[in-house]
Amino acid sequence: MLTIFAMGRIPVILAVFLGAHILSRRRWTAAAFLPLLGLLLTSAGDPAGNWERSCVFFGAAHIFWFAFLAGRGRFSWRTAGVLTFLLVPFLTVVVFPKGSGMRECAFALYAFCTILSVSAAVGARKSPGGGFYLAGLTALMISDVCIALDLAAVRGAAPAVGPLYVLALALLLIALVRGLPAPAP
Repeated sequence: MLTIFAMGRIPVILAVFLGAHILSRRRWTAAAFLPLLGLLLTSAGDPAGNWERSCVFFGAAHIFWFAFLAGRGRFSWRTAGVLTFLLVPFLTVVVFPKGSGMRECAFALYAFCTILSVSAAVGARKSPGGGFYLAGLTALMISDVCIALDLAAVRGAAPAVGPLYVLALALLLIALVRGLPAPAP
């Protein structure tokens, strides 16, 4: 079911992106493709086959969002510090007690990539679409926390994953459209 959802999103994302560009006569810039690649990599990560490979796709998506958002505002070192301060005990108590194999290491690296993108979104929140990027990436981060809690057998975490994930993707798609460069004069 997740594969169908993931593969069905790709044409929708492309159609919305191209439609927004064509209908609004927005400028085509290389930077506009970075968040698009982030959304496409997230879609590719869902049916990747195993958790480690999915984390590579998801981490790369966050790097693209970071690269895009870092150019739109100041990186929030305070946010990065607070999230890292919260992540380290979370990894120690929740993730790594399940083992310290590739699965857990992949999740940890992916989580640090998430911190980069969320911290860049905090700094870019006042740019066009920035608030939507911040909300979408935050919802995605909370969804990932719920996934980790579910993997650690914490009851009640799994039902929140789906709605948060869909909300995050919708907000990121809105951010993609709202954050396109201004129309050419």
